[in-house]
Amino acid sequence: MDFLECKICHVPYDEENHRPRNSPCGHEICTACVRALIKYSIFECPKCRMKNKVDVVDDLPVCFGLVDVIRAFRTTHISLIKGTELKVSGPTNEEVCNVHGKAISHWCFKCQMWICKDCLKSHSSLIGCSTAISTKAMKIMKEKTMKDIDLLLTTFEEDTDNASSLLQDHKDKKKELLEKVELHDK
Repeated sequence: MDFLECKICHVPYDEENHRPRNSPCGHEICTACVRALIKYSIFECPKCRMKNKVDVVDDLPVCFGLVDVIRAFRTTHISLIKGTELKVSGPTNEEVCNVHGKAISHWCFKCQMWICKDCLKSHSSLIGCSTAISTKAMKIMKEKTMKDIDLLLTTFEEDTDNASSLLQDHKDKKKELLEKVELHDK
C-alpha cells in the first residue's frame, strides 16, 4: 500500500528516521526527506513546490494518524504484499495440538488460540468461548481485520483533514498579523 511509504524516497514510513511529517501544504513526507529538503531555513514541498520557513524537522508536525495506521499494521496478524490480497495468518497443515498431538482445526475467539478436535470437546463447555472451524475462523478474522483497517484509514483521513485545516488557519492568522505589522510600520 503506497500510502504507507514516503512519496519522495519510497521508503516505508516508520517511527524513527522515516516518521511521516505533515508539510504546511498538507502533503506527508518522511523525516529523512524533510531534513534533506530544508535549505537556509526554507522547506520547499517537492509535491507542490510551496515554500515555507522551517528551521528544523521538528517544526513540521508528525502525522499521528498515519503513525497509528503503521502501528496497527505492525501489531495485527496481517501481512501486506504489494499487488496481493490481504492475508491473515492461520495454522499450517503441520501444526499440531500441544496436548493431544492432533492437527489444529478450530479457533477459539475468546481464548485467541488454535485448538484440535479433541480440545474442542472440552473447550465448548467453557463459558463464553466461541469457536469456529479454521476456514470459517480465517474468514471472520479477515473480515474483522478489513473493518479495523477501514476504521484506521477513516481516522487517518479525518486527522489529515484536521491537520490541513489547522495549518490553513495558522497561515491565515500569520498573514493577518503580517498585514497588521505592515500597516503599523507605515
